[in-house]
Amino acid sequence: MEQIVSSYLQLLKMPISKSYCEKLITSHPDYPALPSITDALQRLGVTYTIKMYNENQIYEAAFPCVLHFNKQDSQLSIVRNTAELRKKDLKDFSGIVIHARPTRKIADVGNNIYLSQENFFKLTAVLLGSVILVMFLTSIILFGSFAHLAIFFLAFCGVLVSYFLVAREYGIKYNFIESFCNSSTNPSCERIAASNAAKIFGIVHFADLSLVYFILQMAVISLAGLVPAEKKPSFVFVLVAFSMTTFPIIVFSILYQYKRIKKWCKLCITIDGILLFQLSILLYLIYFKIWEWLPMDSLILLEAILGFVALLLTSVMVRKTIDIRREAVEKEITSNRIKHSIETFNYFLSKQQQVACNSFDGEMCIGNPQGPIKLIAVLNLFCNPCQIQHQKIATLLTDYPQYIQLIIRFSTGINNDSSTERYLIQYWLQKIRNTEFQMDGALELLANWYSKKNLSWFRKKLPIAIDSDSLTLAEKIISQHQSWISEHKIYATPSLFLNGYKLPPGYTCDDLIPLIRGHAKDFLKTKISQSETDLQYNDQSAR
Repeated sequence: MEQIVSSYLQLLKMPISKSYCEKLITSHPDYPALPSITDALQRLGVTYTIKMYNENQIYEAAFPCVLHFNKQDSQLSIVRNTAELRKKDLKDFSGIVIHARPTRKIADVGNNIYLSQENFFKLTAVLLGSVILVMFLTSIILFGSFAHLAIFFLAFCGVLVSYFLVAREYGIKYNFIESFCNSSTNPSCERIAASNAAKIFGIVHFADLSLVYFILQMAVISLAGLVPAEKKPSFVFVLVAFSMTTFPIIVFSILYQYKRIKKWCKLCITIDGILLFQLSILLYLIYFKIWEWLPMDSLILLEAILGFVALLLTSVMVRKTIDIRREAVEKEITSNRIKHSIETFNYFLSKQQQVACNSFDGEMCIGNPQGPIKLIAVLNLFCNPCQIQHQKIATLLTDYPQYIQLIIRFSTGINNDSSTERYLIQYWLQKIRNTEFQMDGALELLANWYSKKNLSWFRKKLPIAIDSDSLTLAEKIISQHQSWISEHKIYATPSLFLNGYKLPPGYTCDDLIPLIRGHAKDFLKTKISQSETDLQYNDQSAR
């Protein structure tokens, strides 16, 4: 179902990373229930609606949309328009319809990192395809014979089909390839690709082998057009010898699919067909002496074999590295489901340091004072990790303002120079506190500071009037902050405290996001007496 959601968002032309979106959904503690989808959309900043329709009302829904079905094998289905809807069997339709509003910008940092990696991979694939295309066009000029062009064109097709087969095994999918593979009533590409028969010695995958073979074949054909005439038979010998070794593989592949699995992998059969067609052409050319393959230079054959082995070993190492990374991601997803369970989180939270969480008069306190989550962030204004933490806190508070009250406290560090903290608090007291934009103003204030971390520049950008009352209160707040930090022996920044408990090791603001929606009222309540925790919150508006 996660693949349906990511495909749907990409259908809407959103800059979404498929792998990141699917990771958000599958690592959710409620996966595969609908909250795993809605929380992922919330995390990505996608505006969406979920509505209930009966079979008659469904045609009034906004398209494209996602329908929810009461099926174990296929819970979600994308519907692009009413024409597609009419073709759907709505027997198991639950009535739930998800519709997302397209957006051109995703603020989630993790998504953007994953997306840049995916775009780099696609760019690399395009460059590889361009190089192969140039080689093909060059071969037309160099060879001039139909036989050369036919062999080269088949090798070119083999590279493309092998690439799609390898990409599919790595989870990189193309819509037209998926349509091709799944067009039969009983597709089995995944089953065949994952079988032991698709591996040599359990290590070398058939897909990798075919890709390396066709790439090497293109290189040999290209070089054959550049070498002197007396050397060309050696290159022809290499082509014929390598092609003849593929015949047992072709026979095994076809018999295995026909006899053992009784299903067909269309991409595998296509590769088998290309190999068989190439072998037939080469044998025809040799039999009728259209091409000469003797005398043969053994050194050229040895170099071709070594080149093939080198490419094959490289592909094995690349696949092994990717498999290790994929396994790590799968383990992370599984562990995150446990980690993001409210029971697990509350258990670890209850074992952490406890602090007094009453607020001080006038300090930077934003969000919902009645929210079930009270978050205290201890920051240093010159700390790079604090800058990153502030960005995550801002995202958390912006997405869930109804659940959270945030108190920001400043640590002056070892030099005890509080001039910067004093100026920021004064600006808060004079310009932001008790205004309708209180929350946004406070977050923007800190974002402006962290962008330069320079007090002279900050004073010019955000000037304030000289005011003894705000100065006195700011100094009092700073003194209270340092006393509180010293009392609770807080030595590291950033430090986060949730409902009077320090955030457990291994948990960050990112981990709070999947916990908040639906579980906010279940967060561990502080055991500090009510008299200590009563908020001295004098603002007229939380925001």
